[in-house]
Amino acid sequence: VTTAVPKDKDQVQVEERQRRPVNKRSRLDDKTITPESTAKEVKEWLEASEFKDYAGLLAVSGRILFRYSEENIIKFLPAKDKAMAVGLFNELEDLRTKRQKIVKKTWIFGSTVSDINYHIPFEALGLEAILMEARVEKTCCLVVGSYRCGKSSLRVELCRRLEIEGYLPILINLHLRGTDSGFWDMIHKQIPLSTQSKPNPPIDSTARFLEFLQQDCGVYGKPVVLVFDEFQLLAESENRHYKDSFLDALKTARDSPKTVYSIMAFGTYTTQNLTTDLLRSPFSRSHTLYTNPARSADEVAMPFREWAKDNEVELKDERIFKNIYDLTQGYAGLVSILGLIFQSHEEKFRQKELTFECWEQFIPGIEHACLAFDAFSRLKILLNREDTLPHMPRILVKAVNGFSFQSSVDIPSHVLNLANAGVLRQADDARLFTFTFSCPLMRQLVVGMIGNMHTIPLPRITPEYLDTCTPEQLVAQVVKAFNITVLSDTTAHNKSKGNYGTFPSEYSLQAEFYTILRGILNTRPFCALSKPYAAFIEAKKLLGSNSRARADLLLVNGRRLLIEFKSFQYWEDVQDASAAVEQAVQYAKEHLCPTAAVVNFVPAGFPSLSPFFHTIQGINMNIMQVETPPGLGSWDLQS
Repeated sequence: VTTAVPKDKDQVQVEERQRRPVNKRSRLDDKTITPESTAKEVKEWLEASEFKDYAGLLAVSGRILFRYSEENIIKFLPAKDKAMAVGLFNELEDLRTKRQKIVKKTWIFGSTVSDINYHIPFEALGLEAILMEARVEKTCCLVVGSYRCGKSSLRVELCRRLEIEGYLPILINLHLRGTDSGFWDMIHKQIPLSTQSKPNPPIDSTARFLEFLQQDCGVYGKPVVLVFDEFQLLAESENRHYKDSFLDALKTARDSPKTVYSIMAFGTYTTQNLTTDLLRSPFSRSHTLYTNPARSADEVAMPFREWAKDNEVELKDERIFKNIYDLTQGYAGLVSILGLIFQSHEEKFRQKELTFECWEQFIPGIEHACLAFDAFSRLKILLNREDTLPHMPRILVKAVNGFSFQSSVDIPSHVLNLANAGVLRQADDARLFTFTFSCPLMRQLVVGMIGNMHTIPLPRITPEYLDTCTPEQLVAQVVKAFNITVLSDTTAHNKSKGNYGTFPSEYSLQAEFYTILRGILNTRPFCALSKPYAAFIEAKKLLGSNSRARADLLLVNGRRLLIEFKSFQYWEDVQDASAAVEQAVQYAKEHLCPTAAVVNFVPAGFPSLSPFFHTIQGINMNIMQVETPPGLGSWDLQS
């Protein structure tokens, strides 16, 4: 039996001190901080380290510290302590390296990206232009774009860069409520998230908000940049009282000395309506930026190359990157969905080469992958609305080459809604408000959605038939099911000889043909194939695209068939069709198609075209003409 010996007071104090963490800079192998540590834990680690006396560093969040460079860290320390700054940088660099090995980078869709996500480089989306506006004192700038084009991610990166450069960005995410008190309460509660202190007295009115902008912002010791997100909610608000008073306060603050440094507001295309009332609004057309899509296949390829390297996948075929760019035109949201398709098959491709032929097998699943997201379910609801659906046939035609308005107030609501949803893209044009389709893939998705809203009897075509039929046999089967009133705008598109009235555009006929062919390929016999068929439509002359590398319709599965549509072309003989044939040959070479067809849709009474089939520059070329009687009833194939 042993008896416990009472400890004296001094011994107890010594043991307590030994149990406490030492107040010195912790090493990565200590338990104080690990690669799994949260931003909050990193901040606590810094506050317990020998760097705790440097207020500049302590004012920065742990998340930002993770991304500081050595040069940025030195800015916060006296010159005599540069060695200490290098030590801190090395410690954080080690932490970042270990963190990357534990936190697996992923593709995401519909959320704000961070350093643990693959994404198109922010510079490619126009970050530098946004930063330049924010650095100009007294600037009020709108940053406009559709949903899922990267606005919120750009806003997060803008705040991070401004913080590194010594500004204090105050982020306010608008979510408007029905009363004035609710609106100002929302503003009041979000400011402390950026400033670490609550405005006192509380912000509860326009006068108090203006007082905060004119006086309180001066106490932070840094230039204050107000950064708003979801700013379209203000433009759409029907509560004129707090909408107008809020804009008045921002304009007064802009025009007053010693207030906020600059104001940046992110929102959808609806936001640009705030530029029309220059007497009240501080925003103008000259200080409105449009979020860029990626401008080149190389910019789109960067995150895919990074993904391949991280997952031990060989991804060297440049045709894959070009095809992704051709489909998406750099639209960030759709690029991320294609990234998710890669990600879902990464185990299959690990330590293997991903060829273009392998990539083509996944292309048929793109449409299904997109429609699985709520964003596209909401788009389907928008397209089916009574104020949208009747306009879609004309949109399908006009948005290929673009249509313009003189001012933002002239833009119809259905056009703005389609632009906000990402279907249309507005050109960065200082004179006109010009809209086109955002990309061929989006146009294809929209055509498919509209086609699903109508019941169209489909011809009975089996996979065996599609494997062996000639191009003219396929066209003959598809045009039997045409219901030209569903997708066609009957405005004359091509001028022709004679007086034949109006006739559908080739873009309408292309959409009609694709809808029926897509319906056939979605039937059970085709879905059961191990290597399913896929059909693609690729509109010409989209912004930033090479129109000479476009096919109207491409059918893929082992065999590759390209179809070039024409409408209202007056051809008396094959020689008249030579330009269209030359164009189709070039498209076929671009898309590696051994067989191509030119299909000319004409009204009744046009000259009958003699049959033509010939091999031109290695391409099996077919020309055929499809005739319809007046009234756009049944169709008749001439070959």
